[in-house]
Amino acid sequence: MYKTIKTALLITTCWAGIANAEGSLEVGADQNMQPNTVMGVDILTAGETITWTGTGQLQVTGPGNNVVATLNSGQAYTTTQTGEHALQSNAVETTWDVVVSGTATGKGRLFSQEWSFATGSYAETESLKTSVYALMSGGSAADSVVVEMKTDGLSGNVYTISSNTIGLNAPFSGRSAARGGPATYTPEHKIYLNPPEVSNYTFTPPVVTGVRFDPTAGGGGGGTPLASCTAVGVGGGAIFEYQSNVDGVGTLICDLDQDGTYDATGQGDRVILLPAVTGTNTITWDGDDNAGNPVGPGTYQCIVRLSVGEFHYIAQDIETSYEGLQLYSLDASLNRTPLPIFFSDYEVQGNVQNMPNGADGLVSSGPSGITSGPYAGTAIPNTDARSWGAFNANGKGNEAFLDSYTHVDAVDSSPVSINVVAGDSDGDTVPDVDEICIWGSDPNDPMKCGDRDNDLCDDCSQNGGPPAQNNDGPDADNDGVCDAGEGDADGDGIPNYIDVDDDNDGIPDSIEGPSSVDTDGDGVPDQIDLDSDDDGILDSKEAGHNEPDADADGMVDCAGGFGANGFCDSLETIPESDIPDYNGDGMGPDQPVNTDNDYVGDWRDLDSDNDTIPDTIEGGSGCVDADSNAVCDGPDGDGDGITDGIDTASGFGGDGIVGPVDTDGDGDPDFRDLDSENDGIDDIDEGHWPEQDADNDGVIDSGSDADRDGIMDPIDDSDNDGTPDSSDPDTPIFGSGGLFPEGMDTDGDGDDDFRDEDSDGDGLPDADEAGPGPNPVDTDGDGTPDFQDLDSDDDGFGDGWGIAGGGCDGAGSPMYLLFLGLFVIGIRRKRHLI
Repeated sequence: MYKTIKTALLITTCWAGIANAEGSLEVGADQNMQPNTVMGVDILTAGETITWTGTGQLQVTGPGNNVVATLNSGQAYTTTQTGEHALQSNAVETTWDVVVSGTATGKGRLFSQEWSFATGSYAETESLKTSVYALMSGGSAADSVVVEMKTDGLSGNVYTISSNTIGLNAPFSGRSAARGGPATYTPEHKIYLNPPEVSNYTFTPPVVTGVRFDPTAGGGGGGTPLASCTAVGVGGGAIFEYQSNVDGVGTLICDLDQDGTYDATGQGDRVILLPAVTGTNTITWDGDDNAGNPVGPGTYQCIVRLSVGEFHYIAQDIETSYEGLQLYSLDASLNRTPLPIFFSDYEVQGNVQNMPNGADGLVSSGPSGITSGPYAGTAIPNTDARSWGAFNANGKGNEAFLDSYTHVDAVDSSPVSINVVAGDSDGDTVPDVDEICIWGSDPNDPMKCGDRDNDLCDDCSQNGGPPAQNNDGPDADNDGVCDAGEGDADGDGIPNYIDVDDDNDGIPDSIEGPSSVDTDGDGVPDQIDLDSDDDGILDSKEAGHNEPDADADGMVDCAGGFGANGFCDSLETIPESDIPDYNGDGMGPDQPVNTDNDYVGDWRDLDSDNDTIPDTIEGGSGCVDADSNAVCDGPDGDGDGITDGIDTASGFGGDGIVGPVDTDGDGDPDFRDLDSENDGIDDIDEGHWPEQDADNDGVIDSGSDADRDGIMDPIDDSDNDGTPDSSDPDTPIFGSGGLFPEGMDTDGDGDDDFRDEDSDGDGLPDADEAGPGPNPVDTDGDGTPDFQDLDSDDDGFGDGWGIAGGGCDGAGSPMYLLFLGLFVIGIRRKRHLI
């Protein structure tokens, strides 16, 4: 990777043999390399040699960080490993080079993350007039790009050449600053003396999406901001989130001067640079402008600029760049494309001095940058080159960090608006930002201060003034929600605070629990949730009462009518008694069905019969469960607890929700049936977890269920960390965490085995292949029971051979046809011999 140039004599006499030498020939004889420069070389093939020519000794360190050689001038080291080898001389080097055998013509292997040189002069005659090449990520592991920095008159007496992705460390990123103060800098990129051979010179165009922000704090009362919040208080900040398709740099630019231009190089806009990764990224804004002052009230537009191949060259204490430096991107054929150069020198411009042409170096590049001139042309200061200084010890580059940067490609997001607000417009003692962001109320109405205690009632609806829970008004049913805020969820004309069954699913609210109970965590309390466990089976079907829901909308039909208490009369012991009677015997209170007698009733149970096949599959609703956690995916736009994927109705209630399916028609739907197709094989043996039923009773053996979701702990990895809840110390959560794939479908015919009378499609019914015992027979002992095994006795003949439709009727087995063919050939050969 690291290459140097031979001495002048060797270059003169042996040029044809050292065309891959790199060193003082590239940088110039007046640029004395300092001993603190740690170089490197890319070794692509073991056995390549590293040859050193120079004044001092060269220490070679291998990829394992062990010293492998110390070379005197003219000596070579034959490598034994591929990878980067570090090189460091113990002396000031004037005429030097490194040769790596096998280096491609026109390419380079020699690099350093920080080259250090000294000229002993500020004179133009000893200035740097050459190119260096920075190797960077092109957005993905498969991409790498190269930016060439072409210098003309870079003069600093003692100076370094290094580069990184964001420039100076925060808060100075993207800006120039004084050296010796709080500003710091971290070298990052490899800087080559020739175009690096290891680069593939490709990049992935950046795409930025999903830009949004969350306030970091309210203005006064605090609290968790609403998702709809678009405001921050004066002195408050925000966390901007965005999605990136590449690894690169994300730059937040907020148009604080409201001129409609997003200027990363001026003083009027707030600019924050941070590395970006593929996926979700965040940038935190503290609410201040670039000078550290809180931004005043107003509406401001912000964007995220996403770039790949971002290159920042920090000129450390370099007094002059004249005619100037220019930046180019390279392709695989080493064609050069001019790049824009950006810089912001406001903090160091006070030391500016006239350049040799009488002009001052610009204070900034402007929002569009200065585009580098034609590669073969002469640099024009301030026009197509980054220029400053007058070849002396003064100027704005003296004791300063001057940042010059570019990118290979960049894209801007759509703007997002952020409102900075202050004060208490309606005088209700609640700051406007809290009304907008914490309570969602009108900051101009003193009688509307929002719902701070989240009980669906405005906290100032009774008395006005500061919010207080006792301002809510009466709560007749003592459920924690004020009467005025309850509404009538099921639309039966009985307000929820009077209604004994708010959602008309036939399960009284006294059983479903107060508004704080939300089994599936979908934001809809069970008392108004028509599918409380989100398994795709309506609560009205899982409750087990005798009242039909023929239209499958999630609410009982109740032909006999609802009483004044909002509960179906036919489901009560006596109308208006509030006592549920599910079997019509006049006795109560009855409870919803709990098929497997575990911790939760079927309406809150994700595996109601404990056969390890989740209700999402056995119910047959067709809801999507892409993450295989036994819970239906997707939003619930109308807030009735039924996911939109199976709920085509708008407003409260579904519309013909499919299921529950009863495959064998025995009156027990599959989610309660341990042998759904009545083939003599338990559903648990036809699913993914047959080993969990050692006692052959058709249900999982374990009875522990830490999260009370109806899925037993041995097959429940609720936090999806790879450890089942039965042995996981982490707090369990509702849902299986991804352990439930689709149902087992051995023959791939679209019918899961627990509903398929011929699971392996061999023409033999599962009932015949099951065997007489409690466990399905596995004749050949290969771990696959006969009903799922196409060759149960492992004799090379399929089980269906000779069976009508599976062997001898023209659509039979290929094995049969093979033997028939061999038989015919044998007869013909016999006749020929006769």
